Amino acid sequence: MLAFVLWKDKAWSAIEDTLDEHYRGVAKKIKESKYPPIVVYDDKIYLKRWIRVAMDGALTKKFTESEELELKAFLSHIAFISNRNGFMTSEEIRQLIGMQNSQSETAQVSRLLTKWSKESFVEKVERKRGEWRFLVSPQKTE
Repeated sequence: MLAFVLWKDKAWSAIEDTLDEHYRGVAKKIKESKYPPIVVYDDKIYLKRWIRVAMDGALTKKFTESEELELKAFLSHIAFISNRNGFMTSEEIRQLIGMQNSQSETAQVSRLLTKWSKESFVEKVERKRGEWRFLVSPQKTE
């Protein structure tokens, strides 16, 4: 796991190339575990929030500006793949970024989505509780 953190700026394919067969299998098991510390998307590693918090040693109820930008890019990519058409639930978002269903973390994600709603990045879907639609496609977030 520490290697993922240290190599977070490298492409996933470059990391796999440096691993022998045994460690490639270990990396695959970690990546595909129920609560992995990372998400790999488009050959890029995204550290889940709990890993970043553990590295920094501080827990805050507010995302940093850089965290928000990274989350916008990552979540908008996910929202527009696999026939999602931009739709995601708050629960899916929390799971993807490594947050739990605690009252505190639920409120934190809700505040973030409300902020993004005011910025016209997402909109709340009225027909289903906790569902949001991303309005900005991934190409426009970069």
